[in-house]
Amino acid sequence: MSASPVPATCKVILAQGIAKKLLGEVSTDLQKLSFKPKLVGLLANEDPAAQQYADWSMATCIENGFDFELRKFTKEDIEDEILKANNDDSIHGIIVYYPIFPAPSLQDGYIQQIVALNKDVEGLAHTYRFNMYQNIRFLDAPHNTQKSILPCTPLAVVKVLEHLQIYNSVLPYGNRLYGKTITVFNRSEVVGRPLAALLANDGATVYSCDLDGVKLFTRGKGIKKVHHEVHDMEGMKNDDCLPKSDVVISGVPGERFKVNTDLIRDGAVCINFSSQKNFDGPAVKEKASIYVPSIGKVTIAVLLRNLLRLVDNQGKAPPHPLHPDIRPPIRQPHRHIPPPAPRDDPLVDALERGEQDGSGKDREVVERVLLRGFPAVEEVDGARGEACWGVGREVLARGDVGGVMEEAAGEARGLRDVGEEELGY
Repeated sequence: MSASPVPATCKVILAQGIAKKLLGEVSTDLQKLSFKPKLVGLLANEDPAAQQYADWSMATCIENGFDFELRKFTKEDIEDEILKANNDDSIHGIIVYYPIFPAPSLQDGYIQQIVALNKDVEGLAHTYRFNMYQNIRFLDAPHNTQKSILPCTPLAVVKVLEHLQIYNSVLPYGNRLYGKTITVFNRSEVVGRPLAALLANDGATVYSCDLDGVKLFTRGKGIKKVHHEVHDMEGMKNDDCLPKSDVVISGVPGERFKVNTDLIRDGAVCINFSSQKNFDGPAVKEKASIYVPSIGKVTIAVLLRNLLRLVDNQGKAPPHPLHPDIRPPIRQPHRHIPPPAPRDDPLVDALERGEQDGSGKDREVVERVLLRGFPAVEEVDGARGEACWGVGREVLARGDVGGVMEEAAGEARGLRDVGEEELGY
């Protein structure tokens, strides 16, 4: 009579359970708002994986009380559509589904940078990436009220590790992976490299593996450095990292790639974030203590978490400009005017009379007075009257002719440089 096989001790953890906990936290935060945050997805490719991600995004948003709109375009239109969404105040977050342009084009990298910083739910903007690599966790130091946004898939892996208690909560925040050795298969700029950086910044020793070899991400001996450094591991092969690793994480998109299960340390934690099966299921269960076969639903939960963080940041600071060289349209001041300033200036007198009778008949006076001390406006042609009137009203509100005129001179130069049409006049 043959002996029964010894049952595997590996525990398989599904993403759904981890996502459910995160979505509970998201729901609690959402209930504190008086409106539904809106996420817009922009799809400009025929990639089935991108379409599936878009479908998951839509379903999860709607199920959890968010507004979601999926917009489909050609890749030729994607740039204009992003700029429209940037300027739409009803939209709180934007997600673009990649890839759009085939490799080796760098166009996708450019597209990532034109999404407005305060709407970039994926955390792909340069500012967010710089903060992530430099281990800067807030946008507004030293006040530290606006948290930086991290890319969704790398952050989802971090949340999985936290759920599995790989992070040591006894250690200080930011050092909780100290003592852990982790191997990551995939060093793409969108997922693999950011993930290695996040884990190393939290104290881990990380072997980053890809086709061009192994790189070591670490904060040095005793994690004394503020942020991680990267070192080429010449002569080291990808498989050499496996016996050293407490955690093995893989996200290689190729169907034929498989992690060499024979070399995985007994009792290691294995996580797959690829849409393909990077681990041989039965074989990995014979070696690993915990196996997470996918993390897709956690990624979507993190997406909503990021959206709420954007909403929170938007309430704490004025919107970040798309680019310092792109000036927003000048908006007309509100009709409500505070108590008038002392009546010792002809501009103030003219403004006051115009406001009181509602005719605006003194606009010509305002222009004439301003142009005498404000020659820069004279060069702005048709926009001159609007600029003068707006500046004049601000003078009335603040009672500070000199200060407002100095600010307005710079505004006029901007009007002249950008042009009336671009500013929406």
